[in-house]
Amino acid sequence: MVDEARVKIYVTKGRHFIFLPRRLTEDSSFPFAPNTELSARVEDGRLVIENAEVKRKEKERRRSK
Repeated sequence: MVDEARVKIYVTKGRHFIFLPRRLTEDSSFPFAPNTELSARVEDGRLVIENAEVKRKEKERRRSK
């Protein structure tokens, strides 16, 4: 099980990319499948990446209450 991996931010033609090591993405506890739509935000000085579909459903559920 991989708890943590070092990554870098790369810039190509004005776009920023974060590449995740294979040992991290192939770990059984990695929460995202290829081509999953993700949501990213900066919170308390950290980059938080979440599954966009799950986040969307949570917002809808909160609105319906």
